[in-house]
Amino acid sequence: MYAVFNWKFIHLPWLPIALVGSALAFIVSFKNNASYGRLWEARKVWGGIVNTSRSFTIMVNDYITNEHAPNKLTELCFG
Repeated sequence: MYAVFNWKFIHLPWLPIALVGSALAFIVSFKNNASYGRLWEARKVWGGIVNTSRSFTIMVNDYITNEHAPNKLTELCFG
């Protein structure tokens, strides 16, 4: 368009475009690394919560019995 129709208004210098593109690539890559790190940290925390709740459930299921209860509950309540 620039050469054929002599449209001089579409002329853009390449140096500023290249600099902005390079800066944008660095920013996006750093944000990607930071967001991946936050995601991995969140997965570790969630895994810890799940493991702790499973361990707590197993302990509650093992320690609570009808042995000393005044009103006996059925064994179905305890798994």
